[in-house]
Amino acid sequence: DPLVARARALIREKACDGLRARDVAAALHGSRRHAERRFRAVAGRSILEEIAEVRLERAKTLLDRGSLGVSAVASICGWSSENHFRRAFQAKTGMSPSAWRARGKAPSA
Repeated sequence: DPLVARARALIREKACDGLRARDVAAALHGSRRHAERRFRAVAGRSILEEIAEVRLERAKTLLDRGSLGVSAVASICGWSSENHFRRAFQAKTGMSPSAWRARGKAPSA
């Protein structure tokens, strides 16, 4: 579906810039309801869920690189506060951002 492909491209490009579902619908010159229905039919999730997933994946990448603090990662990825980021990250991954970062740094036994 070309509409969903355009929506996904926009989300990948701007998810961390405060993008909202209504912004996606407006960029596609349609109503939010119509965009949501088509997106959900093709992608199996809502536009907001897609935005959240892209933001989370970017956060994981930044945490894996290890050069930025958790607060900076939260800000870069569009969360309004570090605490909100920590809660969202924990809810999705089952671990804190710090634990995520540390998981690959444990010494081998």
